[in-house]
Amino acid sequence: MSAAGHRSQGVGTTIIRAAEELALRRGHHRIGMGVGEDNSRAGALYLRLGYQDTGCRYLDRYHYIDERGSRHEVADRCLFLVKELRDVPG
Repeated sequence: MSAAGHRSQGVGTTIIRAAEELALRRGHHRIGMGVGEDNSRAGALYLRLGYQDTGCRYLDRYHYIDERGSRHEVADRCLFLVKELRDVPG
């Protein structure tokens, strides 16, 4: 099954909840993440799960090597979201 075939199956929510539970077990009461401004599906999921937009914007810079061995530089515009971890549902 392709990645598109896994959308809306709860996988992302399960992974995020596991990260939140791990952070709480380690004594943290706030969690944050960056999301690409052009990734509206992920951004909508995080907002639905209680993450708040901090107003912080940044460029996430990275590179990758394609199948021909060429290096590509990328700079994605991102926003930073946070969530207070008081009562994370199990």
